[in-house]
Amino acid sequence: MNINQDDILFIKLFRFVTNINEIAHKVQSSGFRGQGRIIHLLAQEGEPLTQRELAERAHIKPGSLSQLLERMDRQKIIARHRCSNDRRVVKVSLTPKGHSMYDQINQQRIAFEQNLTKDLTDSERQHFCQVLDRMENSLQHYYGDQLEKGMNKHHD
Repeated sequence: MNINQDDILFIKLFRFVTNINEIAHKVQSSGFRGQGRIIHLLAQEGEPLTQRELAERAHIKPGSLSQLLERMDRQKIIARHRCSNDRRVVKVSLTPKGHSMYDQINQQRIAFEQNLTKDLTDSERQHFCQVLDRMENSLQHYYGDQLEKGMNKHHD
């Protein structure tokens, strides 16, 4: 079988993405897989979000989010409050325990990123980012309509 450079590139890229995804879930989620995304969104926002906003930003169906938030509320990771001007709207915020969990997740993420890139020079990092940006632009150009809505934005 004759393997060309593109084949080698995509085999290596696929293996890398698969491995990084597997490890990132294990390292970053630390036992609260779905909760990690919600904790991150709430911490980054800095103020309460409605359940609808959370569902949209987390790309989670409202019913699934409700179950997750119920569990997080029981664990005292989040607090839910009804809006005084519209009792149908529920706002969600992190509790002190939730903020502590965010700090833990963030420290693990930083260590993961540092371990992954510590053998790269600044020039290699910059060049790699440029290559990824060009590949992302091609992906958007040729396959953007096939990407999940909202998931095809850059998150720099």
